[in-house]
Amino acid sequence: MDRPLDGIIVVALEHAVAAPLATRHLADNGARVIKIERPGSGDESRGFEPFFEGDVTSVDFYLAIPPTLFGVVAEGLAHAGLQHDRSAARIVVEKPLGVSLAAFRDIDRTLSAHFHESQIYRIDHFLGKETVQNILALRFANPIFEPVWNRRYIDHITVTVAERLGVGHRAGYYEHAGALRDMVQNHLLQVMCLVAMEAPVAYDADDI
Repeated sequence: MDRPLDGIIVVALEHAVAAPLATRHLADNGARVIKIERPGSGDESRGFEPFFEGDVTSVDFYLAIPPTLFGVVAEGLAHAGLQHDRSAARIVVEKPLGVSLAAFRDIDRTLSAHFHESQIYRIDHFLGKETVQNILALRFANPIFEPVWNRRYIDHITVTVAERLGVGHRAGYYEHAGALRDMVQNHLLQVMCLVAMEAPVAYDADDI
């Protein structure tokens, strides 16, 4: 994001077992973390209002919560009137966006009911990694690789997750989500798409 981190609000659960890595990174770098007790308790917008006072003119609501709560928090923010200015408020949700296509559509329908499409950011943090972002430059801006990066010269593609981080404290999450939903259908397929896709017409979100 191109905004200062003090303009980011991270919405997290009060009694979460462990904060996601992205949440801790944002908090360590100046973002404000607002914790809600439970869904439907009426505190979904508690503590947000001061961010629209003083020098802060825009806020990103980063929902570091289970996808089942995305709709509840979006409704709470809308009820507090914190989403009206399209240039001042954005909502960020990260995978998994539900556990099925039907669940995703339900979440998306709720978000769209309260936020304009230009305010909604559906993200996969793997795409924010510098190495992943460099794939496009390596493929399309490098005169050595660009001419030969095609089916005539490449036999097959292997995407390997070579990381040392194990399940650790995420056993509860993995028990519910599973490694396939956590890694394969999003992170790895996204990387494969960047490696194998045709050159986009333009380097903006819609074309890519």
